[in-house]
Amino acid sequence: MSTVTETRTLDVIRCVGAPLERGTQIGETLRQKIEEGVGSWLETIGQVHRIDPDAYVDEFLHETHHREMVRRFAPGLYREVEGMAAGSGQRVERLFAYSMLDEEWWYSTSRRGEEAPGCTAVGVRSDGSRPTLIGQTMDIPSVHDGTQVVVIHEEPGAPTQVVFTAAGMVCLMGANSAGVGVVVNNLSVLPASSTGMPVTFIERLALGCRTADEAASRLESIPHAIGQHYLIGDPDSLVSYEADASRVISGAYEDRVVAHANHPLYDPPANPEFEVVYAASATRERLACMIQLSEDAASLDDIERALQDTTAPISRAATTRFMTFGAMVAELSSPPKVRCTAGPPHEHAFVEIELAS
Repeated sequence: MSTVTETRTLDVIRCVGAPLERGTQIGETLRQKIEEGVGSWLETIGQVHRIDPDAYVDEFLHETHHREMVRRFAPGLYREVEGMAAGSGQRVERLFAYSMLDEEWWYSTSRRGEEAPGCTAVGVRSDGSRPTLIGQTMDIPSVHDGTQVVVIHEEPGAPTQVVFTAAGMVCLMGANSAGVGVVVNNLSVLPASSTGMPVTFIERLALGCRTADEAASRLESIPHAIGQHYLIGDPDSLVSYEADASRVISGAYEDRVVAHANHPLYDPPANPEFEVVYAASATRERLACMIQLSEDAASLDDIERALQDTTAPISRAATTRFMTFGAMVAELSSPPKVRCTAGPPHEHAFVEIELAS
């Protein structure tokens, strides 16, 4: 296991008010980071697809109905994205597509078959002496590196949300002041639909809830765009769901430690061809490694050490097209204790995030 060599600066911004107001604040404050991140993403789209990037974005939004689903099921988040676009000077179409990270990836691979990026998640149930623990590494294309940010959302009458993300995206993972936390894993082999709700917006809906049960009910009531694992906890409980365009199923009911990577566990499809996809992201190796490393985990420090593994690897350096963009660990008290890294956790130290203003 490598040694952490530096504490990388992680911007933390606090936005207050209604969704449009908060989105505008985010756009104005992070204007430069959003321009850099979206610009690099658009450049990559042009190189990969040999098409005008904005034409590709418009095609993606026209051929799918994800934006309409956001308007229907999460109108506040729809307004938040509109505010981010206005505040940052970006086309609103760009920022909607930018926040649909996994859905755009699924759409993209229909043009040029390639495996989806990977993530590794873990949760440890409450034991009476301490609340639930969760953690995750977020592996996405290296083109986003340098845009890591934590956004704290304060809205009257709702839990305060602490969201780790890329500047301009609505969410990658997070927790809230009620002690609800959400981490996710892409399950690209499961059924997908162009008419479902995008993952990052579902995460934010879950973070608007006050209990894991409430978040789970919301998860089960929404049509899903793509295959995804959701690990949701609160101070006293931990639930694990695999969702896709056809169904939502739960599992790991009694496990003290719940770990997940990028292959389905609860009713996996019997298709040997999927093993090629699994091998490309080393998902089975990462899951086995996480189970072993977190077997006796009882603290945030234990979860941090597990996420720093470089053997599977759970933490990936930015030396290829994909990297561990960041990691989060959280003790789901109310309010929670949250730590994040801006980059691979084996290279960059975790930073404590202060939820209270």
